[in-house]
Amino acid sequence: MKKLYKYLIMLGLFTMTLASCEEFLDVNEDPDSPTSSEITEATTLPGLLGRWAYNGICSRGVDAFYQTLQWVRVGAPPTGLWGNYVHADNSGGPWGMFTSIQKHAVRLEAMAAENGNPHYQGIAQIIMAWGWANLTDYYGPIPLTESFQFPEITNPVFDDQQSVYTEVFRLLDAAIVNLQTSEDAQTRVVRNDDLVFEGDMDKWIKLAYSLKARYTMRLCYAPGITTTTQVGAVLTALLNGMASSDDDALFRHYTGTGFQSGYYEHGPNWTDVQRLTPCKYMVDTMNYNNDPRRAIYFDVEETGIYQGWISGEYILGGDAPSYISESFVGPTYPETFMNYVECKFLEAEAYVLQSDFTNAQDAWEEAVTANMEGLGLDNSDITPYIAQFTFPSTVEEAQAFVMMQKYIANFTTNSEVYFDFVRTGYPVMKFQEFLLGAVSNETTPRRWPYPTSEKERNSNCPDNNFNALFTKVWWDNKSMK
Repeated sequence: MKKLYKYLIMLGLFTMTLASCEEFLDVNEDPDSPTSSEITEATTLPGLLGRWAYNGICSRGVDAFYQTLQWVRVGAPPTGLWGNYVHADNSGGPWGMFTSIQKHAVRLEAMAAENGNPHYQGIAQIIMAWGWANLTDYYGPIPLTESFQFPEITNPVFDDQQSVYTEVFRLLDAAIVNLQTSEDAQTRVVRNDDLVFEGDMDKWIKLAYSLKARYTMRLCYAPGITTTTQVGAVLTALLNGMASSDDDALFRHYTGTGFQSGYYEHGPNWTDVQRLTPCKYMVDTMNYNNDPRRAIYFDVEETGIYQGWISGEYILGGDAPSYISESFVGPTYPETFMNYVECKFLEAEAYVLQSDFTNAQDAWEEAVTANMEGLGLDNSDITPYIAQFTFPSTVEEAQAFVMMQKYIANFTTNSEVYFDFVRTGYPVMKFQEFLLGAVSNETTPRRWPYPTSEKERNSNCPDNNFNALFTKVWWDNKSMK
């Protein structure tokens, strides 16, 4: 499996590079390289999944961990992302998903449609939906309908966020239909080139429904939306979503393949990836509740206790903080596109917003239990931890309660911890207490400015005449109490 994994992802990444070059070059063919006729769905999919993991989950997840006080960086400058400060010259990370992910997903979707391979088409549509949702959630209006039409269109227009979300749900619905077709309806069957589910279309369908639940919840406070009706649609989608942790959508890494976890690969930028530090806010919260996950998430510090750190401060001798466990930043740690634990937290929050606190508590307990069991904890740790809490009986208090546990369970998983904070305001964080030089005490940037490169190249790019900390995207419309 390891050798096959290495071969497939190398071939996939090379295929995507070749496909990009073919748009500009038509001479000097290398007889030892694949030609356009050899670029198939099977050679394209592995590289696309790798890009989705590295450029989508890991890179954006790192931003989220800084922005929402999960990770901090010792001695970090206060005007960077880790100081909750975003400007046009450092906001281009998420924008890069246009070329690293979306371009190739669009190409795979078109290729599969032309060749009569609806399973590949459905997988591409899921990735496209995920990418459009993430891009618009960071920036607001984005170019979608006129994107990737060069040279016919060199300055694509920007579509408003509501229109983008209409396309997100259309893609997910179309993906479900395509993935439900029989193998006999395919001219090429998905197998080991699928580095997430190994060709299991039922699991891809569950992922599509689970993503529908995630993005339906994202809009629960959007203008013109009735929250209780919206969360009813969340619960409906979850009926067909992930049913256990066996359905988790992960991009796994194997020792000896040369392709390591994206978090581990970031090591050269941090001098030593094993010296990443958890934020004081998170560790203090877990210490207060005697959370058994501490022993798995963190190493103890010099004096034998769990201690977080304030981002930007330097470590003095004898006062070193805890560090993030190597198992979370080591070379084989997987990227998580979505998991069952998130689905159960979505279910819990949906019931909370319907004031159904009994079902909310049941889903919350299942979420926490699934998270802890996945970390290797047993009932001797899980039962007393859950028993210490009394589930709240008001909507706002219960939402805050659910989101705090989701925040802890989401540790080093993906960007949802960031979008959850923007959407709900929870957990409540005092940023200036935990980020040295933080610009705001109440919030992290809610809408990212367009990168300078896009402003310079596209005359249709909107102006950045807004405050990134306080300007909201369309769906960020909750009335805070």
